[in-house]
Amino acid sequence: MSYTYRGYTIRTDMLSALEAYVQLGVPLGDFLQSVVSNDLVHAAGHADDNNFANLQAYAGWLYNECPMDACGSREKYLAWVEKKATERTAYFDLLATHPWGWQESDDERAWLAGKEKDELLCKLRSSIDPDHSMWNRVAPDGHKVPPFTR
Repeated sequence: MSYTYRGYTIRTDMLSALEAYVQLGVPLGDFLQSVVSNDLVHAAGHADDNNFANLQAYAGWLYNECPMDACGSREKYLAWVEKKATERTAYFDLLATHPWGWQESDDERAWLAGKEKDELLCKLRSSIDPDHSMWNRVAPDGHKVPPFTR
């Protein structure tokens, strides 16, 4: 998997790091931090030969693929990492307090509350926990989800 823009290519390892940053807020190394922070001088200074030769592909990716809130300045980069960390913490807290056996409840209010929370967690899982690792760390047997595979 790579990204190509006007004949220039972002190689697979770099694209994977960028996708993990956008989806999960995984901090980036010096080169990619400089790229998403719109700091061409530092990006060029930290680039290996392949990345230097393909800087135009990074510009294309930023323009076409990266959320505007996640790129453009060092402040946006740091805010994005913090935002995603906060989302992961909130998601984990919801998992830790989830009534996993809600389907067996005789109390209609408890059943409805459990169902609502389960639906919310499933929705959040797709964006915050795409490999289901956090879910499976907390969920009891019978509620674990097979890991996502590409």
